[in-house]
Amino acid sequence: AEETVSKFNEAKALRLASERETQSEREKRARLETAAESAKTAVRAAEARAGQAEARASRAETDAASFRAAETAARAAAEEAETRAEMCQSRAEAAESAME
Repeated sequence: AEETVSKFNEAKALRLASERETQSEREKRARLETAAESAKTAVRAAEARAGQAEARASRAETDAASFRAAETAARAAAEEAETRAEMCQSRAEAAESAME
């Protein structure tokens, strides 16, 4: 009878140990799943920030290209105005010479 009780207690102790281990494994799995979800959330947030940065960079590139185009157009207009001014100056000098 003592041997049966001893074996029963031993079996009970093993079952309890197994249940504790199973509980520990469930807790570990839950922590890992929580960590994995947090990592996924962090990745999605990083991807969103990267997308926003790409959009800002694209707008900046577009703005820079527009600025360069406007600068080129302004330079061309200034050169044309200078050429016209030189022509007008030459015509004025020719007209003054003709009056003399």
